[in-house]
Amino acid sequence: MISFEDDEILTLEQVAAIMKVPPKRCARWRSEGFGPPFFMLHCKVRYKARSVRAWLDAQPEFTSMNDLAAGSQQAI
Repeated sequence: MISFEDDEILTLEQVAAIMKVPPKRCARWRSEGFGPPFFMLHCKVRYKARSVRAWLDAQPEFTSMNDLAAGSQQAI
């Protein structure tokens, strides 16, 4: 498990590693208005660790694919 402090500023690569997805998927999510909130710092995409954690905690959890089909279509 990757750990981070809530006051840390994370890079795209760090967030992708936390979510276990390629960085390009995070970029696509950003363009689609999905994913954790981000900000720009020196022309680079950055994330507040506390925002990433809050976004992940807010994602619905499912116990089966049937639950997923009946529930939110915005699952990761």
